[in-house]
Amino acid sequence: MGELIGETTIEKAGLLSPNLFKVYPHFVNAYEAVYKIADNMTDWYRAPIMVLYNDSASTSLDFLTFLYSPTDGILQSLKRFFIKPERVKYYKKGRDIFVSFTYDGTQPNHAYILSPHGVQLVGTPDIIDDSFTEITETL
Repeated sequence: MGELIGETTIEKAGLLSPNLFKVYPHFVNAYEAVYKIADNMTDWYRAPIMVLYNDSASTSLDFLTFLYSPTDGILQSLKRFFIKPERVKYYKKGRDIFVSFTYDGTQPNHAYILSPHGVQLVGTPDIIDDSFTEITETL
């Protein structure tokens, strides 16, 4: 029977491989959510992350670039374009980077996140505590 159906691969089926899916832009809920957008960064690894989201009818585009230094930890640069909402914040902890959306469910905003590490929902904003360090925009 296998001869009649044939075998397929991820590419032939039109699906993304796990590695390609990881770097594909993720369309996510941007309310009451914290996403891990970089994890377990290796020494000297450099990569940009882009987050496009809305705040009501306004749009914002954030670029976060970083590298991990064995002596200094995560070194990063955050640039925000168009608007600078207070309900979207970035944090670092250990070798990981997170984005937190504190909009409530009555404001069902969404976001596209493009990260070479993929995107993982890790909880709601109440998981952010003193062990996280906020990343602020560099001018």
